[in-house]
Amino acid sequence: MNEPFSSNPVQLDHHSLSIEKFLLEALEDLDNSLRKLNSRLFVVRGQPTDVFPRLLKEWNVTRLTFEYDPEPYGKERDGAIIKMAQEFGVETIVRNSHTLYNLDRIIEMNNNSPPLTFKRFQTIVNRLELPRRPLPPISQQQMDKCHAKIADNHDQLYGIPSLEELGFRTVGLSPAIWHGGESEALDRLNKHLDKKVWVANFEHPRVNMCTLYASPTGLSPFLRFGCLSCRVLYYNLRELYMKLRKRSSPPLSLFGQLLWREFFYTAATNNPNFDRMDGNPICVQIPWDQNPEALAKWAEGRTGFPWIDAIMTQLRQEGWIHHLARHAVACFLTRGDLWISWESGMKVFEELLLDADWSVNAGSWMWLSCSAFFQQFFHCYCPVGFGRRTDPSGDFIRHYIPILKDYPNRYIYEPWNAPDSVQKAANCVVGVHYPKPMINHAECSRLNIERMKQVYQQLSHYRGLSLLASVPTIQEEAEPPMTDESQTSSGPDSPPRSPAGAEAAGCSTAPDSSTVCTPAAYAQNEDLEDFENQTPCTSSNTYPSAAITSTSTSACLPPSTATPPSPAQSPLSWSKPSTPSSSCPSLPPPPSPATTPTQTSRKDLSRKVRRSQRQQGDCSAQQQQQGRKRGGQRRRERMRGGRREWKRASSRRRREWRMRHVERQQDIISDTR
Repeated sequence: MNEPFSSNPVQLDHHSLSIEKFLLEALEDLDNSLRKLNSRLFVVRGQPTDVFPRLLKEWNVTRLTFEYDPEPYGKERDGAIIKMAQEFGVETIVRNSHTLYNLDRIIEMNNNSPPLTFKRFQTIVNRLELPRRPLPPISQQQMDKCHAKIADNHDQLYGIPSLEELGFRTVGLSPAIWHGGESEALDRLNKHLDKKVWVANFEHPRVNMCTLYASPTGLSPFLRFGCLSCRVLYYNLRELYMKLRKRSSPPLSLFGQLLWREFFYTAATNNPNFDRMDGNPICVQIPWDQNPEALAKWAEGRTGFPWIDAIMTQLRQEGWIHHLARHAVACFLTRGDLWISWESGMKVFEELLLDADWSVNAGSWMWLSCSAFFQQFFHCYCPVGFGRRTDPSGDFIRHYIPILKDYPNRYIYEPWNAPDSVQKAANCVVGVHYPKPMINHAECSRLNIERMKQVYQQLSHYRGLSLLASVPTIQEEAEPPMTDESQTSSGPDSPPRSPAGAEAAGCSTAPDSSTVCTPAAYAQNEDLEDFENQTPCTSSNTYPSAAITSTSTSACLPPSTATPPSPAQSPLSWSKPSTPSSSCPSLPPPPSPATTPTQTSRKDLSRKVRRSQRQQGDCSAQQQQQGRKRGGQRRRERMRGGRREWKRASSRRRREWRMRHVERQQDIISDTR
């Protein structure tokens, strides 16, 4: 049985009602378990340093035990309690059970500094012994040795407070999706272990519309609040795998979600500024914009992009969203579109998200904003295309934004492109019943990529400077414009789709994890590239922007809207505004990387020479034969060079896939179902 969760009351003041309700249910479940052992849970209100001196005297305490908190705030709080207990002559025993490994041991094995790459972290973990096994549940015989006097007015003195006592209004409160407590956690764990095929083969379910909803086997909130021991989860998975695979040791990737949790805990344990830019040694100091109006629209689900708004609505209503949904909204807020600091988004998640561990939440936001851990800033999410690939029918949007429920599938992700007749028939006119898009995604993404490129050029320790000259842009890796004919839809009102259109769109009805987060890429992700830089879409109208000025309400603009630079112009020579602007001017795309101007001129020159020789007819047969040999030799050399380039590109793609395979495992337990 896990120890009760302790936290700072000041921190809880800003949390949402779903978090308070979950925590109170967890305490009630713990109290019910103790009742079965003829004991009770004592809930004491107040700051630890204020209430412990009184309790140590009243209860004649001689020994105080508690769980080690690896986060900086917890270590500071516990240090004060240990010092206070020593003054009262009370022995303190601290045990590590909230993480699989001793984080100080990991740091020690990495030359006394936390590993800041997941690959390095895995290398160290592989050298460690297995985590300690969890203790068995406490028995009645053990409890008989404990003598706790239960007063008749126990509930009045040490009872669990209700939501009303804490000042929350519960009238009209919708039923909770998540229920706290160890009993619920163990029940979900058993359901999770029933997926024997997944455990035996480590098959990650492909992401589709159904996976966007809260799963009955989700475990992340229970790990956060101590309702489920991470070691119980670890050894249950390990033992089942060994049983199904005939005692073979499970791969480390089976525990990827738990290891990402450990990774962020390790990175944050000695860094009290881990949740902020100022004073954070691992955070890139990016000059983010200040835009409270845009931040409020994002947090409240009023961006004008149905995919983003539906995700934020789910977060506010249920306190949980899928890890890929977290990637989408985090990228939209930071480097993808709004260029707002990750600190602001982290605070919103901390306020609303049930499983928002301090370390994991801050680390994930730094990762997704390319402020730390992750440097491939040229990969971004399209707020239209990414959602359309995940849920082509748009049922997820209809569930959380019912005002759009009558829109046909082809317009559900971009209602501003629907004709007036369609908008009126759906009883939802964009700009009247549903907001217009607050930004132009194509222009803002292009500008932000240039901003990130210039930020990283100034970092002397950036290991990818050689890649900046060939950073893929929106235009280079974009899919064709999404039209009615090429739209992937599954609803009854979808237009017929030709094979050519299907091939052009490149959409998968069941796409896998994306390359940015978290949080969890796997080997079956053959359509990996389809998730990145999905920006060019159709544009038909022009609206004024509410928060960030733009010339179009389209999520994305067609590639033809930009003027290409001269062939000699390098992508690194593009200029950047001296001061960050809230507008999103268009940036010219770089020349196509297929053939360089030098290669083209050489080919043209050789063709002209050979054509001239053939026309003049003054070459002897021997000269012509030698010319043919030389031409064949040059062709073979070009082919060999092409093969070398192909091998280099293949090697580069494999390296990038391996990086994405690691990066996708950072959703902590929330998608292990």
